[in-house]
Amino acid sequence: MTEMLNTTLLRAKRKSAKLTTAEAAQAIGKTSTAIWRYENDVTLPSIDTLLAMLKVYGAEIKDVFVRLPEKERDDIALV
Repeated sequence: MTEMLNTTLLRAKRKSAKLTTAEAAQAIGKTSTAIWRYENDVTLPSIDTLLAMLKVYGAEIKDVFVRLPEKERDDIALV
């Protein structure tokens, strides 16, 4: 089973928690630029950072991962 972080869902979880990027960043000890970069697929958060974000957002890791269709899994494996 291949799953991938869905940053759109990550952003949605922050917004559902009614947090700005600045508030989320302060809560986990990062910058608002870092939060923006995570949510816009510029960089991936470390697992520790992702777990901290989800804790602040009141979400679980399963809430922000999606299963990739077979074709996309094959394309990623070739990279």
